[in-house]
Amino acid sequence: MLHSVFAAALLLEQNAKVILLYPELAEQPLFQQYSKTVAQEEEALSAIVERWVEDYAETFSVVSRLVEQKKAAPQLAFEMVDFGAWKEILESLDSAVEKYNSSVRLVHEIVRQFKEGLSHELLSEKLAKLKASGDDINLKIKRLERVVQCEEWLLLDKQNNDLADEIPKLLEQLRKEQSEFIDSFFDRVNRCFVDFGSKDFKLVKGIDDRGNTPIYFLKVLFKDNVIAESNIDRVFSESDRRALALSVFWASLIGQTEAELAGSIVVFDDPVTSFDSNRVGAVHRGIINLAAEVRQVIILSHYEQGVADLLVKHKKNKPLSFCMIDNVGSVSSICMGDMDDFIKSDHQKKRDEIFGFIEAVTPGCASGDLRVFLEYEIDHRFAKQMAQYKLGALALGERIDGLFDNGCISSGVKEELHAWREDLNPAHHLWTGNNIEDQRETAGRFMTFVYHGLKGL
Repeated sequence: MLHSVFAAALLLEQNAKVILLYPELAEQPLFQQYSKTVAQEEEALSAIVERWVEDYAETFSVVSRLVEQKKAAPQLAFEMVDFGAWKEILESLDSAVEKYNSSVRLVHEIVRQFKEGLSHELLSEKLAKLKASGDDINLKIKRLERVVQCEEWLLLDKQNNDLADEIPKLLEQLRKEQSEFIDSFFDRVNRCFVDFGSKDFKLVKGIDDRGNTPIYFLKVLFKDNVIAESNIDRVFSESDRRALALSVFWASLIGQTEAELAGSIVVFDDPVTSFDSNRVGAVHRGIINLAAEVRQVIILSHYEQGVADLLVKHKKNKPLSFCMIDNVGSVSSICMGDMDDFIKSDHQKKRDEIFGFIEAVTPGCASGDLRVFLEYEIDHRFAKQMAQYKLGALALGERIDGLFDNGCISSGVKEELHAWREDLNPAHHLWTGNNIEDQRETAGRFMTFVYHGLKGL
């Protein structure tokens, strides 16, 4: 019964949402009246449901107590439970449900009639009438506008005759300015393409004047040899193609005046994806320099490493803001991100996670995490010795022995490393058999050894 009551409450909420799906009916008087009545009946019905739930809880508590008493002393009689109030509430509930359903049926009937009016045949008929009416109105408007149009035409014809001598001069001036602009634009594209790391390529302006209007296009030279347009995709790498697209955009930017740049907001969407490291650095430097000339630069990217590289190199000496998209359920929002935390390596994040576990800030930590952390620290601190004595491909125990055999660590450090290697085995009882406080204490001793005891000779 309790489940049915909760289901009824859910249906009330769903019905209320369905009514809101028809904003076209919001101004209809009957719909307003019936919707208001439904809301009132819903409120009354919800109040009865709340009363029933409260009474159910009280009665259930009494019954539970009596059951426990009966279990404790089966020979004794216990007081009778009064369910009279339930009958009254259920009768009120039946009456409220009937009233609510009646009101909902009235709203449903209005919605049904509204939907019937949305049939394809009726809408087509209304559309045809509206179109016919619109055609009549347009015809009347055109008749009224003819006199004005004739006057405008006479005026324009006079202006056309006055400008007949000036047009050739303007066309020649335009052609010259266009040619100068295109020459300058292609020169900027070529310089940007080189700056973004595409060596041995040269971009020049091509002209096709076989028609009435000359067509300008981009010609690509590789070591001064013209590359046919059909072969460009074979010569250009993915990085080259993206660099060319960025160069065209960049050339249009730097061709603007200082005033235009100062008022511009420039948005880049993944500007360094698929770029080589040298291109990434060049583009990032260009973006930072551009930021000093424009109002604002916004970079959108899902390429985390590229964003991290930019932040690491420029966050200390440039005013940068870092935002992230936060997804909570089906809702996404933009929030300020922690720049220092974002640029941390996986090892640094794991280090903070372990320290947080030791300080009871984070809930848990696996022994395998500590073992991986230990391996990284060994490989990082003794990277030169690992390469010199070819220890990198060995198992952890063999690497430890190899460091000792080659005089890199003391016997005491070796013994401690082996002890931790065995204790941090995921199946080892030292970790799996301990409670969380023991695990925190073990993790604390482990980090103390890593940062104070793990030393070379």
